[in-house]
Amino acid sequence: MTHLVIHPTYREALDLQDKVIDTLDDAVALQKDGLVIDLPEAIDLTEYHDAVAALLQEIDEISPGDDEQSQYEDWVGEVIRLCFFRALTNLERQSCDADGRVRRDWIVSNRANSGFWEMVRARYNATQVIWECKNVPSLQSDDFQQMNYYLTPQVGRFGILCFRGEIKNHYYQHIKRISSNKDGVVILLTDKDMKVFLHQASKGKVKESHIQDIYDRTIRQIS
Repeated sequence: MTHLVIHPTYREALDLQDKVIDTLDDAVALQKDGLVIDLPEAIDLTEYHDAVAALLQEIDEISPGDDEQSQYEDWVGEVIRLCFFRALTNLERQSCDADGRVRRDWIVSNRANSGFWEMVRARYNATQVIWECKNVPSLQSDDFQQMNYYLTPQVGRFGILCFRGEIKNHYYQHIKRISSNKDGVVILLTDKDMKVFLHQASKGKVKESHIQDIYDRTIRQIS
């Protein structure tokens, strides 16, 4: 006889029931392909893989610049929806505050109860996470000032800035000022980083190591 012990945190995901089964019919399916956690919007596994593959190809077809800014914002939103649905939900595009003066490209609810995103919520009161999209190869000081303005006690003090180029050392000086002003932090995501998330999603992996590494590097650079 083999005894198995399953941690309680997996109970809901595995749909466990308080039953003892002494025999199993040969017709009972013991394994299903796919992710343990429900896929976003109830799409099936094939559709999910096709959507992820399409995103990997699409980003190389979006040219940096103002002309295709909207397409880039759409693309980032799809990456959030397909790669971070386990923790980040309720996506809202072009979110404005009550006065209509603040327009955020994407804002999502952070409902994680463990891991990296739970740490972000606890450390920065980030019940909401702002994703700002810049379809440009280089960032300017105004981009960081914009993020500084977006971070508030109500929304949270953690933001993500996506852009199309490589990270330059002086970007961390701007992030350091945000940290000093708001006790918050902004992390930078490039195309390479977003592709890492998509490749992980295509393999059905639940990993936070890459974004954790980006966060760790940022904190070390501004400390």
